[in-house]
Amino acid sequence: MGPKNLRGAFGAAVAAAMLGGCANPQTPDEFRKMAPDSMTGKLVTFETARTVRDIGATFRSRAPECLTVKVKAYHQTGTAAWMTLDAYKPTVRVTDKRAELILQKHDEAATMNAGEPPGGFYVFIADATAISATRTRVDLYTSALAKDSLTRAVTGWATGKNLGCPDMGKG
Repeated sequence: MGPKNLRGAFGAAVAAAMLGGCANPQTPDEFRKMAPDSMTGKLVTFETARTVRDIGATFRSRAPECLTVKVKAYHQTGTAAWMTLDAYKPTVRVTDKRAELILQKHDEAATMNAGEPPGGFYVFIADATAISATRTRVDLYTSALAKDSLTRAVTGWATGKNLGCPDMGKG
């Protein structure tokens, strides 16, 4: 295995370890179950005085613009160094009672991404569920790979208080 393949394999191994080892979630439902139980994932829940339709419309407009990005990063651990080129892919689904934003991440620089589901590793899911005609419950599921700026941005989108984009290259 050459140096380039070794770096890609090492990067994929680090990503897999950050996602919780060998058991990488392969579906959004598996991710929802795993995220709050992992050491570095979490679940944030809040209610907002916006309709699920309004939140869904915001997710539909902001997610493609803000989250369809590629981020290049350089990493070093001891004498091993590698580069990642993370391609983020958002998916938004909206119904009368629910809006869902799913964010996946694929390292385009890795030669292998062990355990990666189609579309990339799950890093973030926002579920907005109607609890009345004017109030919505929002559940944000995050992994170790999610940036704090992402959680802040999607919270702002859901509440309507801040429609800015997160800096996907920084926390």
